Amino acid sequence: MRKLEVIVLNAADSIAAEKAGADRLELVTDMAHGGLSPEIEIVRDVVSSVSIPVNVMVRFEYDGFEYTHQQFLELLEYVESVKKLGINGVVFGSLTSEGLVDEDQLEAIIEAADGLDITFHRAIDEVDNNYLTNFNLINGKVTTVLSSGGTDYPLIDNLASLNAVSESKTRLLIGGGINANNYQLVIDSVVEADIHIGSLAYNQGDFKLGINEKNVALVKSYLTKENHN
Repeated sequence: MRKLEVIVLNAADSIAAEKAGADRLELVTDMAHGGLSPEIEIVRDVVSSVSIPVNVMVRFEYDGFEYTHQQFLELLEYVESVKKLGINGVVFGSLTSEGLVDEDQLEAIIEAADGLDITFHRAIDEVDNNYLTNFNLINGKVTTVLSSGGTDYPLIDNLASLNAVSESKTRLLIGGGINANNYQLVIDSVVEADIHIGSLAYNQGDFKLGINEKNVALVKSYLTKENHN
């Protein structure tokens, strides 16, 4: 069955998202910068507050997806800390200066995660002419890839690219630009994919205003209709 993942920032968001039907949570902080790693105490609080899987963002910097050796060591230390807290997985992505997946860093994260699920996040969308190359570099190595299908906007312009990778070994999780006007089209158009929502899950689209349980429930209901499975 297709799954709905919801971005959350704290325990209150997480409880409300689970109540509304979310299958999995992506826990982050600082959505003004695209989502960074939450503090350890927040991770602990969220995991203890819900029964559904929690994936934690592993990203400290908001200026691109290239990491120095020291920055990357700090990310590895963070993974070592959060993996002990009962999380389901980590969300990570890094690129080389050429715009390709940094395979060495990815392998190190996979090793540090020690069997947890790995989601490669939307760093994969950053360099459009490398999209399929980058997907092939991670295909089968990670559990999930969070993607809007490339650099084009709106997301619905990327449906062909998303369909092209939707039946791969790595599970496609569509996110970035899903809204009240297009979620049904996205769900109908790419049938072998899970769905990831952020601002759509929040009151007035504002991450500071809490989860809009009605919106989450609407997306979940449409996603799990028999004709979409």
